[in-house]
Amino acid sequence: MASGNFGSEQSRYIANLVRQADRERYLAAILTPRAIRVHLLALYAFDLEIQAIADRVTEPLAGEIRIQWWRDWLKVHHEKGRSGNPVADALCTTIDANDLTVGLLHDYLDTWSEIFQEDAKNRLAMEERTVGVQLPILTLAVEILAGQPGRIAGEVADLTNYAGYILLLKCIGDGRGFARYLVSRDLIEQTPSSASKTGEGEKTYALLGGLALERQSRASTAFNRLPRELRPAFAYLAAYSGLGASGNWRPPNPFLAQWRIWQAIRSGRL
Repeated sequence: MASGNFGSEQSRYIANLVRQADRERYLAAILTPRAIRVHLLALYAFDLEIQAIADRVTEPLAGEIRIQWWRDWLKVHHEKGRSGNPVADALCTTIDANDLTVGLLHDYLDTWSEIFQEDAKNRLAMEERTVGVQLPILTLAVEILAGQPGRIAGEVADLTNYAGYILLLKCIGDGRGFARYLVSRDLIEQTPSSASKTGEGEKTYALLGGLALERQSRASTAFNRLPRELRPAFAYLAAYSGLGASGNWRPPNPFLAQWRIWQAIRSGRL
């Protein structure tokens, strides 16, 4: 893996963005060597930028226009140089430094494009969506950590399935706008617009939490099978242990989350 060419100001910007928007992934990333850390954070910053688009837009066309900008930039970044967007520039440095599979980024963007166009009709569609926006990012994180995703495909699949439900619980609990794109149509009407859980909203959250807990055991087994050097890609999930056991959203305590993530990387247990 090449180290890439990150300026100190660019590195600080990317690190601050991820720390503020997704503290748990940030905590996992900073436990890796700096040469790896900057690239993991650039990948996560890209993911968060796309999530922010889904938070803001209310019309499918507006979301598609923004997604298309990213598609076009990924195709021409070698010829165009810097874009002026710090996240896009950091991502392209990361792609080149790690020889990442760019097709996975296009798969990720294509999934979001499909999400903007049509509501999830049922739970199966909901799971397909969450896997579609999680699998490319997790697989690319493995690539950055110098792994070969193919040799741990089964483990990545089990961890991605669990990570998808953690994403759903988080976006509902935090009142994120993109919950309306990911949660299935039969559940979204019961989803509250803030972190307050009352009435049917509690039932919805509890249902999703139960589904997450059903997947936690398989995810834990898969995590234990990972080579130690690949654990930081998934260790952030340790911060959410038992998250779905209650109908109430409680963001992970930062100190406890940091300890759980460190322990997961060290011990191989989520």
